Amino acid sequence: MLIQLSANKDVFVPIDFGPGLNVILADRTAEASKTDSRNARGKSSLLSAINYCLGGNFPSEFETLAEDDWEFRLTLTLDGVTVAVSRNCASPRNRVNIEHLSGEAPAWLSLLEEGRLRNDTWKQVLGWKLFGLPDDSDDETSRLSSRTLLTYLIRRVAPDDPTKIMAQQAARSSRVHTSYLMGLDWQVTHQLAELKNEQQVYKAIDTAASSKFLSSAVGNEADLLIERQEAILVRDRIAQEARGFVLLDDPDDLISQADQLTVEVNGLRNDAYMARQMVTLHEASLEESAQSAADETLTMLRAEMNGAFREEARARLDEVEAFHNRIYENRVGYLGQELDELRGRLADYERRLAVALSRRTNVLGQINAGRVLDELLALQRSHIELEAHVRDLDLQINALRRWDRAREELNVKKGELRVQASESLNECQPDVDRFASRFDSLIRSLYGRGGALTVKVDDDGYKVTLKVPASASTGVSKMKLFSYDLTLLAESEPRVHPKFLIHDSVVFDGVDTVQTQTALETVEGLVAAPENTNFQYIVMLNSNEVPTALSESEWFLKGVRRRILETEVGGAFGLVF
Repeated sequence: MLIQLSANKDVFVPIDFGPGLNVILADRTAEASKTDSRNARGKSSLLSAINYCLGGNFPSEFETLAEDDWEFRLTLTLDGVTVAVSRNCASPRNRVNIEHLSGEAPAWLSLLEEGRLRNDTWKQVLGWKLFGLPDDSDDETSRLSSRTLLTYLIRRVAPDDPTKIMAQQAARSSRVHTSYLMGLDWQVTHQLAELKNEQQVYKAIDTAASSKFLSSAVGNEADLLIERQEAILVRDRIAQEARGFVLLDDPDDLISQADQLTVEVNGLRNDAYMARQMVTLHEASLEESAQSAADETLTMLRAEMNGAFREEARARLDEVEAFHNRIYENRVGYLGQELDELRGRLADYERRLAVALSRRTNVLGQINAGRVLDELLALQRSHIELEAHVRDLDLQINALRRWDRAREELNVKKGELRVQASESLNECQPDVDRFASRFDSLIRSLYGRGGALTVKVDDDGYKVTLKVPASASTGVSKMKLFSYDLTLLAESEPRVHPKFLIHDSVVFDGVDTVQTQTALETVEGLVAAPENTNFQYIVMLNSNEVPTALSESEWFLKGVRRRILETEVGGAFGLVF
């Protein structure tokens, strides 16, 4: 519930709100001329200030106020706790100041840093305390937003479809949030919307694939299978030709010689590689062995023993050192001998490899004298290319099959979700009937004929349809929105609806005064009921929209919280901006 809206400027008169009906009335004095207007009195800007304090974006019309360092302060109750939130029009706009006024300090106050919250965190707190949203509600994947839900409660525009907050709102957003407020399974609605998006992607790709630009690149399974079979036949024929390829005139058995030389070359290359690795290892081992580790150690030990041991002990140490040196000398000699043998072996391998390579080059040159080798190589290249082409076709065919399976699985999943949504709707039907009954009674009281609120399941989830007496009248459209909002106020569970509703005067533009009076009397009857002491309805009105009988009624006058006269300079804000 909202308690007060104030500012840090004396020209702004604070507005106190209470439970029940709250009216901000733009009025004219008896002395007003015909040119004096009730418009531009700051009613809509008051809503902008409230919305700004509740985490909304900075209103562009407040730029002039930002230059003068205006700050708005909204006092409200959240889950039984009274707090005041202040937000400056100047920098930093991404911070809100929070002051705890009464009630047991809630746990979320621990999020404050020097009495401030980031605006994103403040929106999360509002989601928890006003609408019972889960902790991750305002992220990209949830699709539930405290700010969107608040826009259903603070109506500054009046779209023809009351289930939307604006005409351009995406169907997924409107359906998810409407489902949540009506207690329906909003997650099923969200999942169905996600599946529909996936289907649209499939359709877009199918359309592109069938176009003249991409059809040849993507292909279809039947054509690809035919192409694959033809490629396999050609590949196998070429493979057979390559296997049966013979040199018609080969008196010296050159091809056999080339094969033997190739085997010899490969063997010599392996032997040379292994010999080269062994040479490297022996060189490293020889370098380590050549550095006697005993020198430094024994020298240090002898220096320490000179003062502590007798000459006999020192002589024994000399014998140990001599033995140690003989061992290292023997190892160095052995490694040197092995290294010489390996180097000689490596040189022999490299010489024999050079000879074998030269002989094979000569043989291949003789074979190719008639260009027959080129023919064999061409066959082999064709076989390799066709083999690669068959693999590419297999990949394309498998991709198309996976694509078809995924599309079918998507259809199955969508069907399952629709069944799930229908079953859930059937369980919730008594609650839906309660919403429908309330909406019908509101429309019936306004026009003498009933209105219908129905909920169906389609590919986008739950579709809420509102039907009112047929008319092209703007007023009827506005009263449909009014009745829908009042239905949510009355029938939504307190855990998902904070039980306050704010309407700008746009909701009553074009409405006959008879319907305006009936609508406000209906509001009074609802919010004044003993069981609805926590209900709050705030409305911005021009006095010419209020019938005389209504404007003189005691309950209406009691609900007027701020009367803005045309003689007040700057209207509700005390300045023109």
